[in-house]
Amino acid sequence: MEISSDNSNHFRSNIRAWFILLGLVLGVTVTNGFARFSYGLMLPAIQAEMNWNYMQAGWLGTLNAIGYIVGAVFTMLIVQKFPSKYLFAAGLISTSATLFLTGILVTIESQFVLRFLAGLFGAISFSTAGALASTLFQDDHKMNALSIAILFGTGGGLGIVISGGIIPLLIDFYGNSFWPICWVIIGVFCVLFCPVGIWSVSKLPRSNMVANDEQKNPIQVDVRNFYRLCVFWAWLHCIPNVYFRVDGIATVICAINYFGLDYLRPLHLRFTIFLETDICEI
Repeated sequence: MEISSDNSNHFRSNIRAWFILLGLVLGVTVTNGFARFSYGLMLPAIQAEMNWNYMQAGWLGTLNAIGYIVGAVFTMLIVQKFPSKYLFAAGLISTSATLFLTGILVTIESQFVLRFLAGLFGAISFSTAGALASTLFQDDHKMNALSIAILFGTGGGLGIVISGGIIPLLIDFYGNSFWPICWVIIGVFCVLFCPVGIWSVSKLPRSNMVANDEQKNPIQVDVRNFYRLCVFWAWLHCIPNVYFRVDGIATVICAINYFGLDYLRPLHLRFTIFLETDICEI
């Protein structure tokens, strides 16, 4: 009876962890899928309707990338002082509000500010999401690896699928002038996803989310390395004329390596940067 009870508790714990992961996935959908990729679908309509030149349109993307770098660096600096789950929730709420306001404040000056803020807040939430996911299955390395893979693969992908399935159809049917409403619709999706993301981090144990300078355990060191990885990733996205590609499996393995899963390190998978025809391994 005692063994059966333990198995039952373990099963319930795993089910709870998967629901928490779902909330984190929806958070990444907002901060990575919507905040970063929806803009590209609307840019032609925005440029045509607002009579922007290529420099003005390009600066929106540049400011978003700069905001992403600033957010990633800022997160790395404060993660030892504030719980990661609070940073995740704050970034998620702020990103959602920013995307909603993008459809309300349509002047070019407002768009510049909002694109920067979307990158800034999105990076805070995106960076901490991976660290939070790594705490769900600490006793099972394989499940831990799978949860991180699902987080990064499904989170951004879901945002791309939703945006790609809705925005082009609306703009094609209603015309270029409909782009602000598209941002409002994206904002509504964000508002719907926010409560699930916030609920998920509220169910995480606080002891796993707070850094303690007096107790340097392996989890803290690995989390800091993960943030350094996010900063490096954001930096690469801003280099002109660089096609930066991370294979799906390589992404998972490299991220997992930073979390200290020793049984995967012999695979020696690395990030690969393609500079025209040259290949550099890091």
